[in-house]
Amino acid sequence: MRDNQRWIKILPVLRCVMPMVIFLLMAGRPFADAIDASQWNGPSVPVGEILVRVDDTKSNGFDWQGAATVLIQLKPGDLLTPQRLDESRKALSSFAAVTVNVDPQPGGAAVTFEIQPYKRIKSIDISGAYPLFEKDVRTVMTVASGDIFRSTDMPVQEKLIAERYQHEGYIDPRVHIAWEQEEEDGHYHLDVMIEKGAYYSPGQVRLHGNRAYGHADIIGRLKTWRSSTLGLGLGRFVTRDLDEDIGKLTTFYRKKGFADVSITGELERDADRRRISCDLKIEEGLRYTVHFEGNRFYSDFRLKRDLVLFEKGNRGNIGLRRSIQNIRRRYLAAGFVQVQVRWQVSTVPGELFDVKAVVITIEEGRRHIVKQVSIVGNAHLDHQTIAKQMLTRPPQGLHSGAFVKEVLYEDLLAIKSLYRSRGYLGVRITEEIQIEAVQPKGVQPRGEQPKGEQIDKLSADVQVVIHITEGPQTIVGKVQIEGAAPVAVAELMEKIKLKPGDIYPPLQVRTDEENLSAAISSVGYPYVSVKGTETLTEDRTRADVRFSIDAGTSVRTGEIFFFGNFRTRERFLRREMGIDSGAPFDLRKVLEAQRRLRDLKVFDSVQVRTVGLKEKADTVHLFVRCSEKKPYYFEIGGGYQTDKGIFGRAKAGDHNFLGTGKDVSLSGEASEVGGRYGLNIFEPRLLGTRFSANAGLYWERSQPFNQDFGVDTTGASLSFSHDWGPFWKTVLANQFERREQFLRNDTLAAEYQNPEDYEPRAVFVVTPSIQWDNRDSFIRPQRGLLSSLAVDLSTGLDNALDDFIKYRFDVRGFRSLIRRMVFAGRIYAGFIEPYGGDQPPQDQLFFLGGANTVRGYEENLLRYDSEGKAVGGRMSLSASLEARIDIGRNFELIPFVDTGSVQKALVEEGNDDFRWSCGLGLQYITPIGPMGIFYGQKIDRRPGESRGRWHLSIGYTF
Repeated sequence: MRDNQRWIKILPVLRCVMPMVIFLLMAGRPFADAIDASQWNGPSVPVGEILVRVDDTKSNGFDWQGAATVLIQLKPGDLLTPQRLDESRKALSSFAAVTVNVDPQPGGAAVTFEIQPYKRIKSIDISGAYPLFEKDVRTVMTVASGDIFRSTDMPVQEKLIAERYQHEGYIDPRVHIAWEQEEEDGHYHLDVMIEKGAYYSPGQVRLHGNRAYGHADIIGRLKTWRSSTLGLGLGRFVTRDLDEDIGKLTTFYRKKGFADVSITGELERDADRRRISCDLKIEEGLRYTVHFEGNRFYSDFRLKRDLVLFEKGNRGNIGLRRSIQNIRRRYLAAGFVQVQVRWQVSTVPGELFDVKAVVITIEEGRRHIVKQVSIVGNAHLDHQTIAKQMLTRPPQGLHSGAFVKEVLYEDLLAIKSLYRSRGYLGVRITEEIQIEAVQPKGVQPRGEQPKGEQIDKLSADVQVVIHITEGPQTIVGKVQIEGAAPVAVAELMEKIKLKPGDIYPPLQVRTDEENLSAAISSVGYPYVSVKGTETLTEDRTRADVRFSIDAGTSVRTGEIFFFGNFRTRERFLRREMGIDSGAPFDLRKVLEAQRRLRDLKVFDSVQVRTVGLKEKADTVHLFVRCSEKKPYYFEIGGGYQTDKGIFGRAKAGDHNFLGTGKDVSLSGEASEVGGRYGLNIFEPRLLGTRFSANAGLYWERSQPFNQDFGVDTTGASLSFSHDWGPFWKTVLANQFERREQFLRNDTLAAEYQNPEDYEPRAVFVVTPSIQWDNRDSFIRPQRGLLSSLAVDLSTGLDNALDDFIKYRFDVRGFRSLIRRMVFAGRIYAGFIEPYGGDQPPQDQLFFLGGANTVRGYEENLLRYDSEGKAVGGRMSLSASLEARIDIGRNFELIPFVDTGSVQKALVEEGNDDFRWSCGLGLQYITPIGPMGIFYGQKIDRRPGESRGRWHLSIGYTF
């Protein structure tokens, strides 16, 4: 027994000494060459030396030595184990090929990491993508710019892209990815070449099993058939269209009562004719009819809204069960606490096919209505304050007064939370429910709907009594902070909302814990732990609160490494992150830095990885992986708009100019009303601040329709903007222009001709503006508000004509009140106030009429003179109201009403009256916005005027 006890005491000592003895024995003999760590499984020995050898002749200044040192989970003095070696190898293997050798030495094992950094994908060019966009192809690929290049990944990418085009109807698309390694840095450029080849055209669409509806009723609903150019087989077959057709046809059948319908599609490919014929097999099942019995309170029409079997189907009667649950919930919410809902299905023979007749029987019982709510025992909180926490209440206004037990229990919890927030920790709340049955008089026969007083006679009055035992109110006594903290106690006390003498709400302790943790973590202590405890006196009238702080280890931000920023300068990225190596580590700042880099819009993705945080190290290093967007872009477009005529535009630029996130672009537009050409540079982060700057040079010729003058403008602009949150934005714009007004013909009346108007003018304009924008979508808003106020402070540098202040106010609102319909409204006001004594020139006046202001009138001809020529004014008022109705298949029907007035004209022509128009528009919604045609008709048409006018537009009017 004693010998066993002696061995038990010696065993721990042997466990510590044996590895050292083995190591000394090994050190006493000559060693062989270093051992490959993958084969090494020796004893745990101390690490004497760590060596890192980098095999990379084209590092381009990247500190691979430092990055590898950071990722290696070993340091001299640590015990070397196979597990630790494997952890270090895995950490390095995500960036480089790694070989690890272990060389046992008398002073400790020398561990050598030989790394060969992986080369990355620098850029990806895609050719032949149409009819898909390049981004669609990139989405399919599993590699992107910045990823590690592996030649073995390329066949997989080719297969993925080819499969995507096969879904688009192409028979045998060929995809070839070629790559080229750049000599400068060793990274790779990929060329994705897509040869789509021939595609399948839609052939016949054959229907099978459709008894209830004929071929003509179904075929026109199928996009697969319509895309074949009405059955002629001239389109391209897309598998996705067939899936959509099956879904829409299933919905159609279910709405018609065929809840068990099942539709499948089988494709028949004719490779010789390049046609795909489709067999749609329709298993209609029986048609359902639903009849309600016993529903006196709710009508059949209201209850049918709760039926889901005609939307989701009824496989295994799941649709019926869910429908019954919905109906029961509806009745419970209306106060029918004893409602019973049952259903029965029977098959009824029909002329063409049998019918499944569903009878839903409802035993409503009495409707329980709250007659009175009494609150007893409340001494410190008045009845009104408590009642605001309750949804259980007598009928009042839109509130029905229905009694629902679940709602009452939620009310009791809300009252309890209210009391506890006021310091009554021991509050007790109970309820007493008194139901007074009311005998019905003159009950209606089953199936008939009682009204008015008859419904009331079917109800039961409920009196609710809330008993409250408040108990004592608890006041905050002492508030103390214990434990060493890196932040001054006085500063931490300011973060605590609990103050001596205040009412004690228990939940505030948790909030103050978070506030203290955030304050300490922000100075470099991310592992901080804060625990708040309360100590109550016997009578529960006082609570002393103590916050115990364990700050943990001080943590500094280590090295910051960037990957994938082939074009973007590292210095620029470091400035944008706003985090310095050696500064106290703050995780919130890291997350904010990641968000700022993503907001630059030069990256497809940005991921910041922290190394050491999970291990609770005293230094946390950051690895930032970027995937750059293609920097160069070229856009071209054109078309016809009523206010421009035929137009064309082009724009080319670089959104990462010099690798600093600047957007430099050259643009031009030409149309029947003039043209504009400009060079622009946009700086999203001016001098590293949150302000943006935009500078440009431009030349413009403007000669709008129905105006006898035009303007040539050469100018320069410089603006500064700042976003003050998700909705507010301010802009300060500055413009210097050289303007020259000219006559488009020689028929301008003498009263319009002011010689000074047609002399070259130099103008300087400062425009401060403010904007609110909380729309849910920029392209197709469904709700929200866009409003702006801008003031042009104009100064003529060589004349007084341009000495004026121009005010512009614009507000646009969007609201969806009912499904598939959005109401949109706009109000615009403009006013010019001269301060130099002269009237402003015509090219500075307001004109109304046309596609973008008051439809139904020709461009700029809302106000005109006796010769039918446009008249402008110093004041402009206009408003529009639209109802954008979604009629399906990406079309919108838009009835509208417009009005406007041009006032304070320079000549006594026309009048200040508001002119009105109404009309109808049809728009097709494309991925980049709507295109539409509108017809506006004048409501107050004058003699000699046309009834209205057609307008073509791209984009929403507002």
